[in-house]
Amino acid sequence: MKRRTPQQERRALWNRAFEQAKVIVRARSGGRCERCRTAIATAFHHKLMGRTHPRCNENEHIAHVCLLCHTEIHGHPAQAHEAGWLLHDWDVPRDAA
Repeated sequence: MKRRTPQQERRALWNRAFEQAKVIVRARSGGRCERCRTAIATAFHHKLMGRTHPRCNENEHIAHVCLLCHTEIHGHPAQAHEAGWLLHDWDVPRDAA
């Protein structure tokens, strides 16, 4: 049996945490976009970009959004940061409170 590399192991842990968070976020949203509140949610949006922040898969940093809202968030990052739909690494402490 081939062993996983450290990178593969980190990715597997990240994916498991994301899958667990998606269950909670989906229940929280009730299937509706958490941004516009009208459309059916089809995407999970990480408010903390990238996989480097240790808290990026916490429920409060993930939103269930429709494709249009997800596109608008990433298409207008300055406004998304102001509205809290995108967060900088330094906006969230790395250690859990």
